[in-house]
Amino acid sequence: MIKVVAKLIVQEDKIDEFKKKTENLIAKTRQEDGNISYELHQDINNNQIFSFLEEWQREEHLKKHICK
Repeated sequence: MIKVVAKLIVQEDKIDEFKKKTENLIAKTRQEDGNISYELHQDINNNQIFSFLEEWQREEHLKKHICK
């Protein structure tokens, strides 16, 4: 199993737009071959910080996702 933590900082005036755009990305990614989980979390102390938490069955699944 491969686990990924990807942290992003979003401009404060773009947070709502970011959340809306990532809804579709998250739904599609969860359907990808080899995806175990794909979640987005917002930091409770700094609302501009977001973290994607991903789990993939194998490295090749993650590589295929990254190349999309």
